[in-house]
Order: sequence, then C-alpha cells, then structure tokens
Amino acid sequence: MRRRSGKARTFSPRDRATAQARALHGDQVDLVTVAARTAQMRRTVEISGANMAAILAAEATAPRDGDPLATDRRLMAHLVDQLDDDLVFLDAARSRTEAVLTLADRWSRSVVPAAAAPPGRDIQLTPDERADLCTELAAAFGSGTRASHLLEEIGLPRERQIGPVGATALEWWNEILRELANGAVERPYRRVLAAALRWYAYNDVFVRLARRHGLR
Repeated sequence: MRRRSGKARTFSPRDRATAQARALHGDQVDLVTVAARTAQMRRTVEISGANMAAILAAEATAPRDGDPLATDRRLMAHLVDQLDDDLVFLDAARSRTEAVLTLADRWSRSVVPAAAAPPGRDIQLTPDERADLCTELAAAFGSGTRASHLLEEIGLPRERQIGPVGATALEWWNEILRELANGAVERPYRRVLAAALRWYAYNDVFVRLARRHGLR
C-alpha cells in the first residue's frame, strides 16, 4: 500500500477548541430536540391516562387487579415517572453543555482581544443580509446566556432585553434586531456584527458580511 507523502497538518489549541465547541453546539441542539420530544411523549401518555380515567368514571367502572385496564393504568403511571426522570437528566446534561460552551466562548474572546465597535455610521444591510445575520446569530448564540452576554457587550443591559419565552431563537433574534434598529443602541448592526466576530472570528456568514461592509 502506498503512503501519501507530505507533512501532517497540525492544529493549534484554538483550532481544537473551536472544533470541540462546534461539536458541543451540535450536541446542544440534539439535547434540546430530545428533551422536547420526551416532554411531548410524557404529555401524550398523561392525556391517554386521563382519557381512560374519564371513560371509567363515566361508566362507573373500577378496574380490578389482573384486569387489562388496571395493568394499562399502572403502566402509564410508571411511564410518566420514567419520562420525568429522563427529563431531569436531559436538563442536567443541557445545563452542563451550556456551561461548558459559556466557558469556551469566554476563553475564545480572551484569545481575540476585544475592541470597540468600528468607527463610522451604521452599516446598511439588505433584507437578505439582515435575514442571514439573524439566522446565523440564532444558530451561533441561541436565545440564552450567550445571547444575553453578547447584547450586554454592545450596550443593551439585561433588564432591557426581550424575554425569549415561547419564541424560537430565530424569532427572538428577529425581535431583538428590530428593537436595536429602533434606537436601543447606537449603530446596532455594526456593533452586533463586530461583537459576533469577537466570539466567532472565523464564522463564514459574519466574516462575509464584515468584508462586504468594510469592517474587515
């Protein structure tokens, strides 16, 4: 077997940390998806049990030991307890993942020195560019702790940030960008993009927008 010649590629600590952070982001998405499906499954089982109890009550029937209905009700109760335990462990894993990502992001920002927002007027994004920025912010930062830190970094204090309850990360960032553009901070798009680059210096979308509008 012939071996390929040439030097093996070496990776810096930053490259390895970035790759691991990306893998953790993927794990985080999987955890959120599994937790949502588990919660839906638990609710479905609970509704089935409630429907069965309502039917038995309407017919004034009490299932006896050994009766298939009694067995089914015990199984449903056991399933609800099991799914509750699963949700606790999933939430713990999600919290650990978010904590590790927060530490990784802080380390990344310490490697790339922070700088003030570039001087000049705010950049003018086309509707497509704004949509790209919004989508990438949602993918990279979500709507949790890291997103809140980014907004604080550009001058929007936490008490003025919109709550993410009931909204997807994309919907939340769309509202946040609208709030910023309404005058919540000075030069919002320029500041957001510059701050995002300090967190993710090699993100393709952030870099492309920065180069197109003269931030790089």
